Amino acid sequence: MTTAISLLQLKNNLKKLKEEIGNRVCLVAVSKHTSCESVQAACELGQGDFGENRVQQLVTRGQWAEEQGLRLRWHFIGPLQSNKVKALLVIPQLQFIHSVSSKQLLQEIIKHQSKFIGDNLQLFLQVNTSGEAEKGGIASFEELVEIYELGKRELGPQIKIQGLMTMGKIRTHDYAADALRCFEKLKNLQLQLGERFRPQEIQLSMGMSDDYLLALQLGTHFVRIGTKIFG
Repeated sequence: MTTAISLLQLKNNLKKLKEEIGNRVCLVAVSKHTSCESVQAACELGQGDFGENRVQQLVTRGQWAEEQGLRLRWHFIGPLQSNKVKALLVIPQLQFIHSVSSKQLLQEIIKHQSKFIGDNLQLFLQVNTSGEAEKGGIASFEELVEIYELGKRELGPQIKIQGLMTMGKIRTHDYAADALRCFEKLKNLQLQLGERFRPQEIQLSMGMSDDYLLALQLGTHFVRIGTKIFG
């Protein structure tokens, strides 16, 4: 089910968030539960980055945005199955995948990378910092290094690993404290990777509507926010 929001409220929401976030952090407007009309309105207000978590919906919206002549950047932010990689890579204006959660998934992207139709695609390795079984993601630093090195070795010039992504804990009695612990773990992994590779290459994608202020404190480069923009 999609929702709509008034133009004035949308404008106010975006203005407030961008004042909080600043110019150095990318605001990804998570549009999965809002209407195409609201996406277009946000785009016309200057919002350039939008996130979707289902491949089929992004296929549809990517084609719609092309037909409308909208200039934007799509971020895929949801769980990605190997059999959906080919469909994802041919979506117009796709520039980010935030959920590369395993070596096998990266290998699938490498296998089909020639199908990518854009100029550049940036990948984030998803790390399971909460240790919850229902979440996908890389579990150890050793595995993270192995996957990062695989990407540097096998990806062509149009696709690169941009950084690391995580989410706060789902099952918790103290959401803020557990989210902060998850974000601190990701920050530490960024620093560890930076000791082996160039640290400026390794960016962070963490923080959503309920915890983005905590992520900002730890230097995230991307926040993924839906409810506080679209209601």
